Amino acid sequence: MTARTARRSFYLGFADTIAKRCIEAQRNMMNEEVNVNGTTTTGALVLADRRSEVDKFYTSVPKGRGSWGGGSSIGGAAYGAGQEAGRNASLGNSSAVRSGRTAISN
Repeated sequence: MTARTARRSFYLGFADTIAKRCIEAQRNMMNEEVNVNGTTTTGALVLADRRSEVDKFYTSVPKGRGSWGGGSSIGGAAYGAGQEAGRNASLGNSSAVRSGRTAISN
């Protein structure tokens, strides 16, 4: 397997896992009650409003031309590493990412 194929496999594994996590988070949000400016509403209404904003954006952006089918080879180890990275990736408001750097101590 070439380095290019391994990178592609990693990215595919990562993207597939993130997509699944986002779909699961969306399902959970649909049933959850959300407090918006002191008013309790369902997550479905919040997501519907967000979806309309996204749709407006994509209708205003010029469409690309052509298509790309991509390659078909996926390496198992690289794909698995991408999946693992996707499972560990932060998807929202998390304190895992800090602003600034800390000093290295000896």
